[in-house]
Amino acid sequence: PCWCWLRDDGCGDPAVFPRSMLSSQVSMRDARMMHVAFVLLVLVHEIAKCLAVGAWSPWDRFGFGVSFFVFVDTFAAFFNGYGLPPQSIYWSPLMRPLICVALSSTIHNYCSQVWNAVTTKGVVDVVFLQLGILVIWVWLGMLFFADEPEGVAFFAGFEDGLRSMFIAFTTANFPDVMMLAYSRNRFAAFFFVSYLVMSLYVTFNVLLAAMYSAYKDSVERSDAKRGSQLEHYVGLIGASLCQSTKGIPRATFERMFCAFCGDNSEWNQERASLMSGLLAAGGGGPDAP
Repeated sequence: PCWCWLRDDGCGDPAVFPRSMLSSQVSMRDARMMHVAFVLLVLVHEIAKCLAVGAWSPWDRFGFGVSFFVFVDTFAAFFNGYGLPPQSIYWSPLMRPLICVALSSTIHNYCSQVWNAVTTKGVVDVVFLQLGILVIWVWLGMLFFADEPEGVAFFAGFEDGLRSMFIAFTTANFPDVMMLAYSRNRFAAFFFVSYLVMSLYVTFNVLLAAMYSAYKDSVERSDAKRGSQLEHYVGLIGASLCQSTKGIPRATFERMFCAFCGDNSEWNQERASLMSGLLAAGGGGPDAP
């Protein structure tokens, strides 16, 4: 195929796996076996987590669905040589980033906070304002440059105008997009310069500020909610320890605390030791009756 960069072994050889310099030396059968083993491991992980927790979150369903799709694609490749149709697309490698996203709790938290930020009213209003500026300037361009070389080249239709002005927003085609009109009339520069000032330097910066403010508020609310949950559960633990006649070992309490608080084990271990010490000093902590 035209996209093939391999010269010595060639992408047309079905005995090789044309992905990279490493995987091109692995036979297709061995590569598929590794794919199946990995995907089965992910599926078993998702099912075991569902059975342990007793419920599936949306991220769990997403991860299971993507992993099952990859499993079916790879399994089908054992029989037809390419997997699920169309033959020109290798689905399994394309799904790998989605599997990583589905398995990462850090990405889940980040996506949740970003979604909460971008769907706030302030951000949505600025986005619609940005789109409105784009549509207005495209409409003006179609009127100003009708039947002129500029209009024929960049504003032949509304779709062409949207494409031209959006690229101008990225400055990738500026000042080329205005040179035909500028060569005929120097005042045409005001049309493009005013668009860039309004869309890129004013509205877009306001959008960035609104998104930053909304994301910061989302993170703060998430941290406050997590802190209140931690305070609530630690209070329940302290109350149960005070009512217990035997107590629990200090090491068990610290392991429970670290497991509840997250992955920063070294920092959480210090907090767990401090918490257990405070509870023990009050007569109701670990190892205390």
